[in-house]
Amino acid sequence: MKRFLAFLILITEFPLIGIAQNITTMDGLWTSYTPSNPFGDTYTSARKQFIYTNSMLGNVGLPSGVYITKLSFPVYTTNIDGHLLENYTIKLANSTNNSFTTLYFINSGNTVYGPSDFQFPSNFTGDIEFNLNTPFYYSGNNLTLTICYGSYDATTSDAPIYKTTQTFDNNGLYVEENNIIGCNVTSYNSQVSSTQHLPVVNFTYYTPCTYGLGLGATISSADSICPGTSITLHTEHLLYGDSDYKWFSSPVNPIGYTEIIGATDSVETFNPTTDTYYRCRATCPNLTLNSNPILIHVNDLEGIQISPNEQLGCDQDSLDLIEVFVNSPDSSFLSYQWYYETDPTAFPIILQNATQPYYTPPNNILYNRYYFVRILDSLNGCFTNSPAVHVQKIGPTVSFQTQNFNVCLGDTISFNASGASSYEWSNNINNGTPFPAFETGYFSVIAYDSIGCSIEINDAIQVGINLPPTVVAMPDTTICTGAEILFRAIGALNYEWNNGVLNNEYAIPTSTQYIVIGSDSNGCIGSDTVNFFFNEILNPQVSPSINGTSYGNDGSIEIDYSATNPPCTFDWSFDGTGDFNDEQNLLNVPAGDYSLTIVDSLGCTSHYNYNVPLNLNMFIPTAISPNNDGFNDTWQIRGLEQFEWYEISVFNSQGVLVFHKVNGYSPWNGYYNSEHLVADDYIYVIDTKNPGRRFTGYITITY
Repeated sequence: MKRFLAFLILITEFPLIGIAQNITTMDGLWTSYTPSNPFGDTYTSARKQFIYTNSMLGNVGLPSGVYITKLSFPVYTTNIDGHLLENYTIKLANSTNNSFTTLYFINSGNTVYGPSDFQFPSNFTGDIEFNLNTPFYYSGNNLTLTICYGSYDATTSDAPIYKTTQTFDNNGLYVEENNIIGCNVTSYNSQVSSTQHLPVVNFTYYTPCTYGLGLGATISSADSICPGTSITLHTEHLLYGDSDYKWFSSPVNPIGYTEIIGATDSVETFNPTTDTYYRCRATCPNLTLNSNPILIHVNDLEGIQISPNEQLGCDQDSLDLIEVFVNSPDSSFLSYQWYYETDPTAFPIILQNATQPYYTPPNNILYNRYYFVRILDSLNGCFTNSPAVHVQKIGPTVSFQTQNFNVCLGDTISFNASGASSYEWSNNINNGTPFPAFETGYFSVIAYDSIGCSIEINDAIQVGINLPPTVVAMPDTTICTGAEILFRAIGALNYEWNNGVLNNEYAIPTSTQYIVIGSDSNGCIGSDTVNFFFNEILNPQVSPSINGTSYGNDGSIEIDYSATNPPCTFDWSFDGTGDFNDEQNLLNVPAGDYSLTIVDSLGCTSHYNYNVPLNLNMFIPTAISPNNDGFNDTWQIRGLEQFEWYEISVFNSQGVLVFHKVNGYSPWNGYYNSEHLVADDYIYVIDTKNPGRRFTGYITITY
């Protein structure tokens, strides 16, 4: 198992066994211009060498005596094109050097990556990772990191942003060689002071395993077990370090071993069903060991059979013999004990004095029970249970077409049972015969088969009765001939009137009697009747005169009427309905739909609907004289109320906005920034929505 070390970011151990360790360290800082860039391209040299001191590595948690398997560098790029670094090579060396010799590289150590052409990705942000060719052993000294490459295909703008250790170390050193021939160069022409810092690098590593006597033997809690029991195994010795474990099994030693999936701990529990060999394999990055195998013997009882499978009885008839046949090399070591259960999952109850391979049930045996015998082998202490015998009475198997009725009072229902020859229902109900439902509750039945065996089923059918809804319609009413009336009934969920009228809607009665039928959520129905008495009254004769709006709220509807039974009262919808205190004519109203109700002296009502059209006229004055003489002092625009939204803008001759208002217009007095505007011509623009219009023109200010 490997551990992951993030230089200056996060160091984390991920062992296969044990508890993961986390070490938090300082973070590095992003930088875009420093020669220590590990992917410098034309930005820096083609060979770089860095010294990471053992104190620096120790501070971030890299222990000595480990194998490094991967290096990675965090980068951050924006709009960086992908480009090729040829023969990209990484070398590591354990070193006692704390600095560089003037003009020369120190020992580069082992090549751990490459040489290999490396394609730097486009627009990449994250860790650039390099899996080492072979693990590198870190001894705990200083660590020299060398990066070199040959020619490349890039520009100075292709260098990525990367992290350096400037928040962590004060003594970081590096050297660079401004030459593109890569690892072949031995001297350098630039050494940068310690104010320049090392690149942040992430280390992935593992700790090698150590052992003394190997795994040794496979140790078991027992070398023989009974069927259905488990066995716990472990090795005689453990490895120290990062190791993982796998267990294998085979019916024959030393061949035929297969891996046991999921068995990956040094201690495991298994459930063999036959004789089986087991062994453990421990694997580290630096060695693999196998434990000595062990044979686990599974004791068994063979050939348990039972006959008969099922015993049947009617009333208190006696049952035949229940017997178990045992096939064993030596049955003299076997003993027996009978049990019964109320169902296959219940706790078994012992039967006293039932210790033979057979069991003869008494005449008062409990039916609908499961009987079995437990067979014990005194040689190995193992036992097994025979299959259970289900002992039950013979009788008809009854089913019902419906077992739960939820009906309305007086609905016709029938009890329909099947599976038997005859039935006796409670309340003298005949099976399959319809009857009206007037009684709620549970009903029982006794069913008989052809040989007289019976079964009594209590509460076989439940009947629930719902009372019909109490439907109440409006009272009998005297109305005017041709007058509308609101047809309304309450007490139910849904309503159906005759003669095509709808509930809670106005209609003109055409008959002297109406019937409404109401149903509730259970489908039960109730009804009521309404009688009408008609007055032969003539409705008013109305002649309207309608004037549409010109500038907003200046529409009108003027009524000329004659009635048989004056005087009449008027109710316009403009101020709400039902007050009957409105004037005959409707004046100064906006465009829209209006309704009128006229009631004569006998109470007969007539309804009328009118529409005041929208003419969309605007009156926009072309001049104002804001001299406070009381005449034309403000810009009085008429007709804005017709629009849902409007915007007013006024500009001077230089195009400067001197007045602006969106909705809520109050007449403008010609002021701009609290001062009178000079006498001049000004341009106005008025935009509206719903409906959309644009009005433009000139307004003259004079004094």
